[in-house]
Amino acid sequence: LFHAIACAAMSTIAEFSQQNLANIAWAFSAIEVFHTPLFEVIASPARVRCSEFLPQGIANILWAFAHIAFSDVPLMDALAAASISKISTFKSQNLVNTAWAMAKVRFVHAPLLQAISAPSL
Repeated sequence: LFHAIACAAMSTIAEFSQQNLANIAWAFSAIEVFHTPLFEVIASPARVRCSEFLPQGIANILWAFAHIAFSDVPLMDALAAASISKISTFKSQNLVNTAWAMAKVRFVHAPLLQAISAPSL
């Protein structure tokens, strides 16, 4: 069933909104179904369209990739950079999930970490 869902999603991924991309990544990760081709196909448009992501979408896609230990450095770098200008709109849960995801895959993006921690200094 999950393979069929992944195949259907991969064939229509160009039509996915930023929320659809984050949701399918989150759903597969949450149930711990690691479908490498699906995550590779999600990463490409997510990198290109990262500026469209809302804070929850950023946090969810980062969490999803980290939860299954799928490290895509260009994706993480693009989402981290896109997060900085939106950091003031992140809810606490978005900040926590973003920071956790980065730590989980040992990805360091100093400007984002500084932006996350700045309000507490």
